[in-house]
Amino acid sequence: MKKPTSDKSSRNHTIIKVLEITALVFLMLVSITGCVSFAGNPNLGSNNVSNLNKSDEAIKLYDKAIEINPQDSKAWYNKGLTLGKLGKLNEAIVAFDRAIDINPQYSKAWAGKGVALGELGKLDEALQAYDRAIELNPQDSIAWYNKGRALHKLNKYDEAMKAFDKAIKINPQYSDAWDGKGNVLSDLNKFDEAIIAYNKAIEINPQDSKPWYSKGNALDDLNKSEEAINSYDKAIEINPQYSDAWYNKGNALSKLNKFNEAIKAYDKAIEINPQDSHALKNREVSLNKLNNTETITHHHHHGYGDDGYHSGYYAEPVVLGTPAVEQPVVEEQPVVVDQHNLSDNGSTIATDNSSSPSTSSRSTPISIFYKLTDIIAFYKLNADITASISVYIHGSAISNK
Repeated sequence: MKKPTSDKSSRNHTIIKVLEITALVFLMLVSITGCVSFAGNPNLGSNNVSNLNKSDEAIKLYDKAIEINPQDSKAWYNKGLTLGKLGKLNEAIVAFDRAIDINPQYSKAWAGKGVALGELGKLDEALQAYDRAIELNPQDSIAWYNKGRALHKLNKYDEAMKAFDKAIKINPQYSDAWDGKGNVLSDLNKFDEAIIAYNKAIEINPQDSKPWYSKGNALDDLNKSEEAINSYDKAIEINPQYSDAWYNKGNALSKLNKFNEAIKAYDKAIEINPQDSHALKNREVSLNKLNNTETITHHHHHGYGDDGYHSGYYAEPVVLGTPAVEQPVVEEQPVVVDQHNLSDNGSTIATDNSSSPSTSSRSTPISIFYKLTDIIAFYKLNADITASISVYIHGSAISNK
């Protein structure tokens, strides 16, 4: 009669230990995984070196998952995302192709491959990958956005507009799609319509410097220099290292004959980007204007705000040694953990939550993590971690029989 009591006590103890261990592992995974993206980014955060180190570590762990189960398409996909974030685009394509070989219906792997191809300037190939991703998942707003951006780069404005509109229809709160639509409208000289799109992007995400910058350009093209300067100032307030915003602010100030202020703006642009030949030239022009030796000033926009391609997806949950279960496409913004630094690519940088007290009888988080690598791998920030607890408890029950 005592044996069942002992078994029950042992199982309760196992559950408690699993909860403790899983909590520690989850805190570690929060610092390693999350939303992985490799879009072009004028708003870089201050933790880039730390993020690169975490990405390198993540690749090692994905390689471990692949070693245990070479047919795990999600591990290959996650590896591709992380390689892309590191700028290793050709290696990323290899990883995405491997995921696709294993699961040809893997829409996000097709979309990820399109992102890498787009970053390499292989726009026609990128479009083929996006089309396949959209064929598999017509509600993937990120794939539609990336398709629109590739089409815009190919000057296929009507098709680009349709792609951005489709992304917006699927996700009306997709601020970058509104920004992309505004950029196409600006290139079509439809500046009033472009400003409406930029205002929508700003309404959704007022802390994104790109639509403020692009709105400033559209206003400047309408010869509304004062309003343009206000928009550039807002972009600069959000991202003081936005050299193009400083440069175009200088142009707008020069139009208003405020040459001293224009020179200061050009100086800031040159400080951030010493290779900016346009800023160097227009600074010289403004200086000559002050000395009445220059009669014509040539203004040159540095283009509209460009968010880069989005991978935009969370890393997929992968349970080592067992087949991964397909998860729905995530379209929402990344879950914020305590504090965050959102770059243009949507990455969430979690705070360090590893301050839990330890005892001599408890393993360190590092040792615990490696003890569990053949049970639990990567969980996105908003994943339900009870799934991993269930896997562990079930396995323990079997091994104790």
